[in-house]
Amino acid sequence: MRRLIIIFTLFLYVGVSADDLKKYFQLAGDEFGVPAELLEAIAFVNTRWVHIEPEKLEPACNGKPPAYGIMGLHDDDWFGHSLVEGAKLIGVPVEVVKKDLYQNIRAAAALLAKLSKERGLKKGLQRLKIIKMSSQSSVEFLNQR
Repeated sequence: MRRLIIIFTLFLYVGVSADDLKKYFQLAGDEFGVPAELLEAIAFVNTRWVHIEPEKLEPACNGKPPAYGIMGLHDDDWFGHSLVEGAKLIGVPVEVVKKDLYQNIRAAAALLAKLSKERGLKKGLQRLKIIKMSSQSSVEFLNQR
């Protein structure tokens, strides 16, 4: 029930149906081998599922660089260049990743997959998928490390 409430809340925040948004996370996750639930969590922490288009907002009063899209991607020297890196990985122009909800999720998923592979964490992502499928407890997961 809790998950249903959260998914319904997605519709209120981003203006797309909860089913479509869930589908976008799932498709991007499947494409790049990243659990959809992890992408959902990152989007919630970074933007509360709000697809941010900074050019439509007032500049931050604290000078903080803007984040882009539902995944909160950046292109600055403070938080890094996840926007540009992700766009490059999926072969889509940066301007599209800034504005298109699904491409923003794909860019984040591609970058997360790349970084996890570079750091030898790919097995960790696969374990997260196994936990989801087997309802394995977090204690069991930690014991496998």
